[in-house]
Amino acid sequence: MRDGVIATDLLYKAHLAQKNRIALIVLDSTLEIAFKDYLVHVKKIGRDKFRKIIDYRTEVIKEVRLSTQVSEEDWGQLEYYYKLRCDLIHEKASAVIPDKDIVNYRALVERTLNQLHGLQF
Repeated sequence: MRDGVIATDLLYKAHLAQKNRIALIVLDSTLEIAFKDYLVHVKKIGRDKFRKIIDYRTEVIKEVRLSTQVSEEDWGQLEYYYKLRCDLIHEKASAVIPDKDIVNYRALVERTLNQLHGLQF
């Protein structure tokens, strides 16, 4: 999971036209992996339950929310960035992602990884 944050840092410093778009997608993927890892290895929800929800991010998030200390404000921001990611992948071919959004999302992902897995950056 640290690798996703490190990769984002490298992308952020790169001189690429779509660096922020790619960075946002990497951060979002890192977060989704962290959620699933939390459910399997920390919460230990069991194989059958995990298989039922693995393909539905909203169900994964519901399950994570039941047992974490992530604030409602952070969940709101996580939802905002997830919708932005969905727009980037499915709708907006040329959307511009400001640097500020990447900095804020990175901090949010770090905070969430710390709360779920105790990771420090």
